[in-house]
Amino acid sequence: MTNPQRRLRQIVKVVCAGCLLLALDAFADSAPSSTRVDDASLRARAVTAESHGVRVSAAVLGADDDERMFGTNLNIADVQPVWVEVTNRTLLYLWMFRTESGEGYYLPFESAWPVHTRPGGAAKVNIDDRFYKASFKNPIPPGGTRAGILFTNRVEGLKFCSIDLSGDIEVFHFSLFLPVPDDDENFEKIRFLVTGGGSSVKTIPEIVASECAGILCLPKRHSPGSVGQAGFSRKAR
Repeated sequence: MTNPQRRLRQIVKVVCAGCLLLALDAFADSAPSSTRVDDASLRARAVTAESHGVRVSAAVLGADDDERMFGTNLNIADVQPVWVEVTNRTLLYLWMFRTESGEGYYLPFESAWPVHTRPGGAAKVNIDDRFYKASFKNPIPPGGTRAGILFTNRVEGLKFCSIDLSGDIEVFHFSLFLPVPDDDENFEKIRFLVTGGGSSVKTIPEIVASECAGILCLPKRHSPGSVGQAGFSRKAR
């Protein structure tokens, strides 16, 4: 076999190997992320809202969930993972984008950093890989469902979670109140100021119910530029 023929065969092998790796990577990204996360217990206690063909469910992870998924309790590092599932019944590809609404968002690698026992090494790579695979992936295809983890700042008692999904010409807004597991039992009741300077004590479910009655649970259609808790607005062209 001549040198040019040998070189051509080597090039063909490299190209075929590259194509195979790309195909495997695409298959992994297209698979529902719920196959990578044992989310049965999270799904059972998730808070759900739906608007104009898009359904969003979310739940805050507890210490047991952290240990099971990441091998440690992330609350110690003030990182609070939130499981999110989006079902897209529209004809659009949807992209979740992070908005600063008080909770703050961390990248998977930022969240994994406190777990590293020492710099470098295979263990660090495995930890980073676990966090990345568990994280929420874009986009959500038409007719598809995506589930994954958002890494956020830690709050106690009740967590406000704001989720925005962008399509070609629409933006879908969702705001959810999520109970936080594992908090001290005293957080089952929250004392807060009311109009007139007085105070009252309500349980978390009572607060959620009162808020939902006013603004949260009923999907609403919004005009461009308006702010909503569950609904969508069209992008300006």
